[in-house]
Amino acid sequence: KEQPMNGTTGSMWWGGSPAAAHQDGHADRFSFMQMGKTFEEARSKPGEILTLATCEGAVGMLPVYDKLFGAGMISKILKDDLSGTADKVRHRFLEQPAVNETIRTMVEAEIAHKGPDAILEDKKSGTRSTLWLKRALDFVCTFLELLLLKPDHSSKKCAQETYTRVLEPYHGFWARNICSMAMGLVPSREELLKRFGYRSLEEATREVNALLCQLRPVVNEIDGILTLHLPPHLVDAEKSP
Repeated sequence: KEQPMNGTTGSMWWGGSPAAAHQDGHADRFSFMQMGKTFEEARSKPGEILTLATCEGAVGMLPVYDKLFGAGMISKILKDDLSGTADKVRHRFLEQPAVNETIRTMVEAEIAHKGPDAILEDKKSGTRSTLWLKRALDFVCTFLELLLLKPDHSSKKCAQETYTRVLEPYHGFWARNICSMAMGLVPSREELLKRFGYRSLEEATREVNALLCQLRPVVNEIDGILTLHLPPHLVDAEKSP
């Protein structure tokens, strides 16, 4: 069983003073721990990642976007993109539940039927949608990891570094503009603490670690499956407008 990340102590997680965690204005408590249980379910079959549970976990992360980017238009665009991608993977699963039970079997079946080039050109394919779903999950996962590992960096700086590393290489002009605006909306660490409803820095760290211990292995395993079956040049060429 994976151990929680321990790059920083709980008191340093948000880069603010412990007193900041006890100020007024907190939202209802957000459960990253509960979110992690869905991704734990996705890993419940040894050596596999369950397709439907992965989609459910992705949809369960939609409220995180509201916390990070507010509840305005930018957040809605990003959430619609994630939910739409998860919906495509789920639809593919429902077409043939036995064949598409796991991410690996779904990808292998599609590529065996059409080949990697054609399957990435098909905007409704489970493989193409899984690639974008993995990128979206990796964005949230990496951002939370950087908050833990780089307490001296502002939340905006962590968000920008995450975007540059995970998504920017696959975005065209329009997507880059949208995401650039989104990164500018990320609040301070202290404000994030309030938005997620945590009243101690240790509680926040414990909750986030509970998610990361399940989410990072899912992201890495999906990445390994896609890397094994898709040529790198095709993956690199799969970009949004």
